[in-house]
Amino acid sequence: MTTATRDLLKQHFDTAFAAPDGIAKLRELILTLAMQGKLVPQDPNDAPASELLKDIEAEKKTAGKGRQDQSAEALAAD
Repeated sequence: MTTATRDLLKQHFDTAFAAPDGIAKLRELILTLAMQGKLVPQDPNDAPASELLKDIEAEKKTAGKGRQDQSAEALAAD
């Protein structure tokens, strides 16, 4: 988050908090900033999200096969 954004948020926090939908809008703002990667400094060496999603999907498939093998062994033992 830039200093200007942080200062602006501090300056208007009480107004946003007191508004009827203030908390909901504040949550929405924080989520939007997070999705845009603006809340923390970004590391240019980090892998893109698309690669991370592929890795997660591959891990799920591997973990799922392990569970299926365990279930089959348990059924065979009965």
